[in-house]
Amino acid sequence: MSIGSDLAEVVCRLAGGINCEDWAKAIRLGFYLICAISGRTDGAVPETGMKRDEDGGYSSAMRDFWENALISDGLAFESVEVIPFDAEDAALEKRDDSDPKLLARIHFSGLVDSETGKKHEIIANHFEGNNTVLHLPGLDQQALASRDLSKRVGAAGFKISYTTRVQSLLTRSHQQEMSGFVASAWAIAAENYRLEDYIGFAETDHSANFYYRIIPELYGFGLNYESVDICGGMASLL
Repeated sequence: MSIGSDLAEVVCRLAGGINCEDWAKAIRLGFYLICAISGRTDGAVPETGMKRDEDGGYSSAMRDFWENALISDGLAFESVEVIPFDAEDAALEKRDDSDPKLLARIHFSGLVDSETGKKHEIIANHFEGNNTVLHLPGLDQQALASRDLSKRVGAAGFKISYTTRVQSLLTRSHQQEMSGFVASAWAIAAENYRLEDYIGFAETDHSANFYYRIIPELYGFGLNYESVDICGGMASLL
């Protein structure tokens, strides 16, 4: 945990939740997605069958990959679409020259939480180095459906940055259990501590499947890259 202010709790309320328990449901859904991709990862590269340097091809392959993964795992959704981006603009928007290159941007529209029936909008930004940032821009799906989610906005929201390592061996039921546990633990920490970032990893048989960081953003919520290793202490693991 990164402790110093009550930023996570503040964002929970500003971004449409009564408390962080409301947001925990969306966070849990985000971890369902992470489990879906980590369970279909060959080494550290998703099995899309598409080289990453083919212009446009990787985005389409990732869209198909995600759609098939959601269907296979029984997750209901309205659509999975590629969000086009200009490579030069994406390079100029980097916060740091060392940030990895953006490879694909995928929008999950109307992704249904099976426990609540609530629909969510989530965007996955895939970067070089097996890094992905999930953007959870809000809890009001109806309002979000009419907004251009590809643009930075002066609002609050949450992100989950993660990086995959080895193929997850967790069963679907264990994935759901783990996702719920992480989301609940995060909500409790946000409500009871001065929580900012929440960092951790999932492992099976002493091998890390993926590392993650749950990030609250108060202003300028956008689609930029966020490192999992915010404090530098995970460098030897990543």
